[in-house]
Amino acid sequence: MSPAKKLAIVIVLQFLVLFSVLAFKQYTVWTSETVLLKLQPADLRDFPRANDATVEYEISRLDRTSIAWDESAGTCCGMPVYVELQKQDDGLWKAIAAHDSHTHTVDGTVLIKGRAQGEYLYQGQTVSVYYGIEDVFVPEGSASQLPTGRDHTIAVEVKVDRFGNATPRHFVVDGQQVDLSRR
Repeated sequence: MSPAKKLAIVIVLQFLVLFSVLAFKQYTVWTSETVLLKLQPADLRDFPRANDATVEYEISRLDRTSIAWDESAGTCCGMPVYVELQKQDDGLWKAIAAHDSHTHTVDGTVLIKGRAQGEYLYQGQTVSVYYGIEDVFVPEGSASQLPTGRDHTIAVEVKVDRFGNATPRHFVVDGQQVDLSRR
């Protein structure tokens, strides 16, 4: 086989791998469940000027005494934990249970996969969970379009696939999607 044909095959294979990764991600977004996760109160004007803002969700800190908690879920730092979310009357999704495996206990719930954080998880009743959705895209200079203060409910629309993987999509303020624009 000539060197040109070998090079062409390598290039085609690279494009196929890249296309398959992108296609899988897009398929995940199209077929995922949409959940609305409330943010912890924060001053959003403090967002950096970069394109990613680090946010903290209400489900980022879970009180083991207020939800059903499998004893083996998140027993060690970095261990996977599947948090079961249920839609509430206000449209927001709340944690109702934490599991060590991909297990639903209630119909109509969604499982989101995270990792338990901290070295001594059981010293207190609160466990911090990192989901990989804490960095949300914010166009530079547009954070000022988000209201501040406790008078508003600020949430992020998140897509969660059947495996528990999540992708943040949009900010939602008081039930309305906010389209942040570049300045």
